Amino acid sequence: MTDIGSPGSRLGYHLFPARQRQLLYYVVPPQWPVWRPAIIQAEDAARSVVDRPYFLHVEDRLADHHFAWFDDEGVPIVADAIRGGSRYNLTRVCAYALAWWNCYLHDKEPSGLQRFLAMADWLVQRQTDDGAWYYDCAGDYGVRAPWVSAMAQGEALSVLARAWAVTGSPDYRSSGDRALALFERKVERGGVVRWLQTGMPFYEEFPSQVPSCALNGFIYALFGLFDWASITQDGRSEELFAEGLRTLLMLLPRYDLGYWSSYDLYPGYVHAASFAYHDLHIAQLRALSAISHQSELAEHSSRWLGYRQRLRCRLRALVQKGAYTTNLLVCKFSQHASRRTRAPGCP
Repeated sequence: MTDIGSPGSRLGYHLFPARQRQLLYYVVPPQWPVWRPAIIQAEDAARSVVDRPYFLHVEDRLADHHFAWFDDEGVPIVADAIRGGSRYNLTRVCAYALAWWNCYLHDKEPSGLQRFLAMADWLVQRQTDDGAWYYDCAGDYGVRAPWVSAMAQGEALSVLARAWAVTGSPDYRSSGDRALALFERKVERGGVVRWLQTGMPFYEEFPSQVPSCALNGFIYALFGLFDWASITQDGRSEELFAEGLRTLLMLLPRYDLGYWSSYDLYPGYVHAASFAYHDLHIAQLRALSAISHQSELAEHSSRWLGYRQRLRCRLRALVQKGAYTTNLLVCKFSQHASRRTRAPGCP
């Protein structure tokens, strides 16, 4: 396994569990971001997907125990805290595939490509006839099972684009085309696109009743649309990417809290991103700026990196995150007491 930029040297990585590490980072941040963007220059946007790494250094997660549990076939699984046992998480499977893709590009070891293609095959086998990969558990913001996520559909497109490019198998192309159809279907009809009051589309990570507009999931969806368009030359995917990019540029100032980035735009709450998600936003915007030639994205990324470097901003974000979490716990208690699916006004 290629060890590129292992997070093992980060402050407190081996001394504290993940949750305590996150709190520690607000006071003494790690030297390196929790997430690192891949070194993607503007000219890389024109390169073939076969030669292009994924937009983030997801291979770092192979070294930090992010993928800790697997089924008998080597597919990553996660613990099911609600029902007990374990379950599949599509974004975890896609991240695992893309991690091995980046490793393969770095060292050209056939085993890396084999692991990547094994995950791509799993995606094809698990996809439903309507092109979706459904979550069979409840989601955030009161989302009920089964549900489909733009983030998951986008990451799957990134995997399938590379699998089709390197093998030419029509199964990957057909699967990707079906997955793309969900981006043209409204959330209300079981798709992933939400048409905002401005008349612009937002690709929802969580198809909540009230628009939640999670930032990281939206950008992952854009990455997938870009990948699929660049390898297939599919005009639909190009248009969906361009429309989504315009939406992001319009909404991006609303995600800037003046001291930190916001995780979402759920109405009525200020939801400061966790330290890891703030780092993820910075990395995502930097990569997206490189492939889209939009300097505004890079400017926001640099500004948010500046917030990260200031203790005052970090502590303010920590306080705000604590207030949001406290409110969420109160909402869940109210929800349990009233036996409702979701307490009114709760995210």
